[in-house]
Amino acid sequence: IRGRLLKGAVKAEFNANDLLKQLDKIGVEMGRSASNINQLTRHANMLAGGGLLAENVMVEFNPLFAAYIKRQNELEKLLRQMLRLMSK
Repeated sequence: IRGRLLKGAVKAEFNANDLLKQLDKIGVEMGRSASNINQLTRHANMLAGGGLLAENVMVEFNPLFAAYIKRQNELEKLLRQMLRLMSK
């Protein structure tokens, strides 16, 4: 017990059905986000092809997209950690 506490491992009880419902909601939102980004990208490419895409749109989009990717990676990492803990 002492070793687990010192390593930061904490045993937690949870309702698996509730957890899976919440994880499903997260998955749905992640899918919606990806779909929205794809739609925006297609639209931006169409505008760029016609020379109608304002440069400031891309200047503002790039850092926002980089932040989205960073958060997406963090979320995936946390979900993997959570699944590993659940399997113990």
